[in-house]
Formats: sequence, C-alpha cells, structure tokens
Amino acid sequence: MLKSRCSILFGICLLEEIPTALLAYGHLKKSLRSDSFFGFTYFLLRVCLHSWLVYSVCFQLKDDERLSVVRFNFLITELLHVHWFTAWIRQQIRLSKENTVKAH
Repeated sequence: MLKSRCSILFGICLLEEIPTALLAYGHLKKSLRSDSFFGFTYFLLRVCLHSWLVYSVCFQLKDDERLSVVRFNFLITELLHVHWFTAWIRQQIRLSKENTVKAH
C-alpha cells in the first residue's frame, strides 16, 4: 500500500480491528465481556465497512491501476469476514440453545 501510495486504505482498515480489541479486553476483564456488542461491532466494521470498501475499490475506483492487488485482497478478506461472522452467529445460536436446556 505504501509503494502504490494508498496508505489511507490501511488507516481505514485499522478500524476493522476494534472488535478484536473489544474481544481481547473482554477476555482480560470478564465483567465487561459482551458477546452481543462484539458481534454488533464485528458486523458493522468488518462486514459492512469492508463491503463498502470492496464496493468503492472495485467499482468507484475501478480505473485506478494502483489498486489491482488491493482489490483482490479486499475481496478475499471480505469472504473471510463473512465466513467468520456466520460461524459466530452459529456459535451464539448453539450457546443460546445450551443455556435454554440448562435452565429447564
């Protein structure tokens, strides 16, 4: 990104690490852990923001040759974020069912 003078994209992508920081903080301080808040921030920043970045880089900036590698990386990363979010949702559903069974 530095070589192609696109470092602003790196700065924007750093926002996607906020859910990771929240998850780590919740792991260190259990009383402040919130799976739903993590999920909300993950969806907002890693799925929605990254989708917007993919759209912008692939369609709005499609004539910028500097972004060819960035386009590929953003698309692959978007697929990974969606896969991880889907797995997190499945985990939350499973945990909710297990808690319901334990309550009865």
